[in-house]
Amino acid sequence: MNMTPITTLATPASGILVPLDGSTRSEGALPLALNLARMLQRQIVLARVISLLPLPPGALGAPIDPDTYQRLLDDERSGVQAYLERQAQTFRQQGVNVETVVEQGEPGDGLLDICAHQPIGLIIMASHGRAGIVRAALGSIADRLVRLSHRPVLLVHGADGQDVPSFSHLLHHLVIPLDGSPTAESALPIATVFAGRIAREITLLQVMSYTADASEHLATRSYLEDQAESMRKRIEGRSCEIDTAIRYGDILSEEILQYAKDHGGLLVMTTRGRSGLSRFVLGSVADEVIRGTTHAVLVACPQ
Repeated sequence: MNMTPITTLATPASGILVPLDGSTRSEGALPLALNLARMLQRQIVLARVISLLPLPPGALGAPIDPDTYQRLLDDERSGVQAYLERQAQTFRQQGVNVETVVEQGEPGDGLLDICAHQPIGLIIMASHGRAGIVRAALGSIADRLVRLSHRPVLLVHGADGQDVPSFSHLLHHLVIPLDGSPTAESALPIATVFAGRIAREITLLQVMSYTADASEHLATRSYLEDQAESMRKRIEGRSCEIDTAIRYGDILSEEILQYAKDHGGLLVMTTRGRSGLSRFVLGSVADEVIRGTTHAVLVACPQ
């Protein structure tokens, strides 16, 4: 099977993958996906991976005939396909092109296979679904998709026991934590795609220690403004404000989360940044942010 070259969100033909598991929580990603698909004019790919089970025993304990078992799998596949088609109707009614895909196997591998053979530029997932399709922390299927598919993953969160709310309003303000490294800066091109099309404001944020001296503060301010000016040039002509912000604190994830909460923005982060005493390791911070947020976060692994 031929594989599609890795597609970025900036590719006009790229689609948005929404993995579903049949639960209302996993369906919580659909409103946000619909909003993005309409504004970015992208195709939606609704996917579900059916886990293969060992051949079950018959009523008397004897193995079920393989043909019978295959019919059971085919029936389940047909049911899943019908379920995806029902979900797709909402998108089609809004003029969005939708494709449905059913895979069989381990969920992570199945979703990676879809990414390998479809022009996917973004994955949107709810934070908890049946059978643990996504957990709140990286290290789950979402982590595998970020690391191995090299696509950004937009994780949508909701309180336990409640449906996932739509966080479409967060897309109007993007907050990008930086640490001075090119790795962290790799989140900027993702934000550029949103700028002016969905996002009306983008804030470049850096957290500094309370012990930082005047020269460090000046260097950070200069760095952030250079990045902001570079982004302004890239989106020239679009209606989107680019500003900068500095917060002070020693628990970096808490400062990032508090800023997003106070200013109502969607966090856009990479999973790894520069390490060292004077910089933060954005990989661990991203994990802490994902654990701590009650909203949504867009996380990507640098190319």
